[in-house]
Amino acid sequence: RAALPRGWQELLTDMPGARLFRIASPNGGDAEWRAEMILNGVVQRWRGTSELRARAWLAIWDKPRFTLGVF
Repeated sequence: RAALPRGWQELLTDMPGARLFRIASPNGGDAEWRAEMILNGVVQRWRGTSELRARAWLAIWDKPRFTLGVF
């Protein structure tokens, strides 16, 4: 794998094909989060401000929609 851009940190996940990144703000503000999942050979991405939401997105991304409930 190529080196990550400056300010990016990859975190461990227990899901094959999934990647989770913490992206430090260059001006010292809040971090952003990026989640990636390879599904059927296509990279799907989510970006936001919450590690919890990023991990939730990874956990439910490949599940059929009818199994999801309202939070």
